[in-house]
Order: sequence, then C-alpha cells, then structure tokens
Amino acid sequence: MKKKIILSIILLMTFWGYSQNDPIMADFGLINNTLITFELTSEKDFVSHKNYSFVYNVDKEIQKRDSLYVLNLENKTIILQDKFDEEDPAFTKYTYQFSVANFLCFEVRYYEITTNLIINQESGSITELLGEIIFSPDCKFIFVASKTINYDPFQNTIEVYKIANNQIKLITEYNIGNWIPDSIKWINNKTVLFVQKFNSNNTNYLKMTISEN
Repeated sequence: MKKKIILSIILLMTFWGYSQNDPIMADFGLINNTLITFELTSEKDFVSHKNYSFVYNVDKEIQKRDSLYVLNLENKTIILQDKFDEEDPAFTKYTYQFSVANFLCFEVRYYEITTNLIINQESGSITELLGEIIFSPDCKFIFVASKTINYDPFQNTIEVYKIANNQIKLITEYNIGNWIPDSIKWINNKTVLFVQKFNSNNTNYLKMTISEN
C-alpha cells in the first residue's frame, strides 16, 4: 500500500511539471475513452515477458517499377514516386514494408529523416508517423517512438495511436527529452514494456498500460 501511495504522488507531481530527468511519466487523463499510464518495473519483470508480435503479411503483388509504386485501392489510385538525388533536399525513397489489418505500410526516406506511411486500403487516407512503429498484437493500437534525441527540429516523442472504425487516431503524445525507449515489446494487447535509455547510459525499465472505458 505504501509503495502505491508513493507511486501516485510521483505521478501527480510529474503530471503538473514533467522534468526531462524524471524516470517516470504521468498519465495525461482520459482521451477518446482511453487512459495511458506509465510505471517503473524491474529488469526481471522485463526479461520474464515474451514479446507478442502482430500478424502481418507481405503482398508480393506490391512491386516498385520504374522508381514508383502504383497502388490501385478500392476507391482511388495512389502513386508513390521516388526522387533519387540524395544531395537534393527533395530526395524521397519509398519502400513497401508489410500489410497489416486493412493498411499498407511503407518506409519513406527523406533528405534528413525516415518516416512511415500507413495507407488505408479502403479510403486511401494516409497517416505519416516518425520513427519506430509497433502494432499491438490485435492491431488496435500503435506505439510510436521517434528516437530523434538531440536532432532539431524534430521532437523526441512517444506517441500512442488507436485504430477504430478503420481510422488511425492519436491518443496521446509525450515529449520525452533526453532519453529514448529501447527494446520495445508488446506483452499483451494493452501493455508495452521498454527500456528507458538515457544520454548518460543510465537505464530504467518502464511499463505502459492502456485502459479503455
């Protein structure tokens, strides 16, 4: 009980004023009927849990020809065209990664950074996410870590998205300052474990839990 009270105080203090040196982040309240909470865990707990992967496939019919992809979707056609000069700020290179649920996922390399395009195969809507993206095992959530520490003008963030009614919606975003999440794994449909890795090479182990009402 004492540990729970101490943890609640830490979370409340963090909510009112998050410092980049704080090892733990607060929940930011109920958004879209979804609550995101973070708590410290142990290395033993982290190691003991298996990583549960989402189910995906690689569509062999999606091929790049003449430096472009032509995607004939249900309601529209999308063309993704490479621009090859890596010295040109307009440089863009698309690479198909996989298909999951009703979405196509592409990696996009730009002049300074790499992002991900998630394309809805029905509507043709496109969501662009910066950094490492990991779907939950049931493909209802996406954990996104930008991992752009000390890389202006891009913020170093954690984002959590919810997939509902065939749409991808941002639930919450945290600017995490001087650390990155590493060795990220979903251990069930609503829980993520990761290593909190600081510039100073110090580490913590964190658990993120999703609660829905």
